[in-house]
Amino acid sequence: MSHPAGKRHPIETSRRATGSALLVLAMLAGTAGVARAQVAFGLNVGPSLTHVSGSLMEEGHLTAGIYLGALIDLQINRRWALETGVNSVQKGIFSAKVAGEDGVWDLKTNYVQIPLRLKYLIYFADDRWVFAPFGGVSASLSGSCEIRAAGFPAFDDTCDSTTPAGPVEKHDILFSVGFAMDRVFGTSAFGFDFRYSRGTRNVFPEPAKEGLTSYNSTFDMKVRLIFPHFGGS
Repeated sequence: MSHPAGKRHPIETSRRATGSALLVLAMLAGTAGVARAQVAFGLNVGPSLTHVSGSLMEEGHLTAGIYLGALIDLQINRRWALETGVNSVQKGIFSAKVAGEDGVWDLKTNYVQIPLRLKYLIYFADDRWVFAPFGGVSASLSGSCEIRAAGFPAFDDTCDSTTPAGPVEKHDILFSVGFAMDRVFGTSAFGFDFRYSRGTRNVFPEPAKEGLTSYNSTFDMKVRLIFPHFGGS
């Protein structure tokens, strides 16, 4: 199928974005290795607010899920750090009227996410507090989806070729920006972070072949516990 000059097919655009994100991941990981970063481990948990936007969804709204996982903090020096980890993300239940389908449907999606963020560290109050704006990418893996007609009590179907919108995309690359605030207590720290992420691949790939798009937009706010904390020295 041909496309107007200057415009790329959504799948081609997604592949380009995915390749760029993987290149950024490789460059940042190489930086951490050269710097011989100090390592700290931690846990984080909090709500995840998700909106699926695009021409596939005629209706939709923010929906609350939960974000739970482990983090690894790689402190390069006093000003710079990398953060990664493994997280389970339940995107919540969102109701949508799928273009071309009758009725309203409830969908529940789940992912495993591996983030990589570059943080700039700003210490204050005699190094008892650290504020860290960050940007980065996250790889979402093993996507799953359950669906039900709105108003039904249970999710008894998985999203597949026989259900509205079809199967869910198994992988996605999300670009993220946000900030973290931590209170340092000796060798540990406790705080929170706030992040906005935008997906680059269609949540439902089959309708995307017909030009009907669907992208994840997510707001996360997490409480975080880090032990030990290599900062302020």
